[in-house]
Amino acid sequence: MPHYSAAIGSSPSPVSAIYPHARHPSLNVRAVIDYFIDVFGTPLYWQR
Repeated sequence: MPHYSAAIGSSPSPVSAIYPHARHPSLNVRAVIDYFIDVFGTPLYWQR
């Protein structure tokens, strides 16, 4: 693929959780959201 190049950078990439609106999200969705909050913190480090 001569017209493409790849690079590994240290710039942060956004992470979004998109799921259907529900009063109580499924336990799997809630577990993933809670995991990201634990890993990235609250408020998110890039919003401080």
